[in-house]
Amino acid sequence: GVINQTFLQNNVMDKCNDKRKRGERDWDCPAEKDICISDRRYQLCMKELTNLVNNTRTHSHNDITFLKLNLKRKLMYDAAVEGDLLLKKNNYQYNKEFCKDIRWGLGDFGDIIMGTNMEGIGYSQVVENNLRSILGTGEKAKQDRKQWWNESKEHIWSAMMFSIRSRLKEKFVWICKKDVTLKVEPQIYRWIREWGRDYMSELPKEQGKLNEKCASKLYYSNMAICMLPLCHDACKSYDQWITRKKKQWDVLSTKFSSVKKTQKIGTENIATAYDILKQELNGFKEATFENEINKRDNLYNNSCPCV
Repeated sequence: GVINQTFLQNNVMDKCNDKRKRGERDWDCPAEKDICISDRRYQLCMKELTNLVNNTRTHSHNDITFLKLNLKRKLMYDAAVEGDLLLKKNNYQYNKEFCKDIRWGLGDFGDIIMGTNMEGIGYSQVVENNLRSILGTGEKAKQDRKQWWNESKEHIWSAMMFSIRSRLKEKFVWICKKDVTLKVEPQIYRWIREWGRDYMSELPKEQGKLNEKCASKLYYSNMAICMLPLCHDACKSYDQWITRKKKQWDVLSTKFSSVKKTQKIGTENIATAYDILKQELNGFKEATFENEINKRDNLYNNSCPCV
């Protein structure tokens, strides 16, 4: 179902639920936003952050110090629960897939703290109001928030890894690379990486279903294929899926161009959104991707001449 963001922004999070598996819900492109958001991000654990006491800001150093310490404690709690739920989502397998989710989650916590979060709806608005009451507003507050995150992120990372370290105890080894995870990268860059991973995970499944249902196409003329119910339905389903992917890619790549231009980001070896996919996905070929996303690939054209 559709998440009621307007309802959420007037409420606090009661608890952090078990994670839905990857692919259960597609990326969402809200009409009021210029971004597409993953289901993983929507499920980010923010129970304690939404429940922060919205204290009246005072100029007492001790009060502010206390509020910041309390914020860190609450964030570490949410991060620890997030890490535990991500591990459960990954069937308690400590592997690169788990590390990716940890990296994306930690990065999103960072954007929330620094005020650079692109989602900005639902519970995120509650959290932003709480953070402003503690860390203030204005240019100096922006710098303070960034500094606070850079000083705290290693502790938040440790909290996210607490569950797996506790489970493995003396058998624990660092599979998740700390330097990669703690690196601050623009949120749109990370989200394109995550979207690319999801796309490449879904693509062979969707192509496989199309291939299976339209395998008998070899014995029919193009127009006769259109009369085969199973093949026709498979083509329609694939067409709907790839159309959604095309929309998501257009939104994400447009946002990338906008962010890169306005923030004057000069990341090494990343000139276009395609460069991010090339970094993230082994064997990624831009021309092949363009053909798939624009329905110009041979499988689609040979199987679905009538859609």
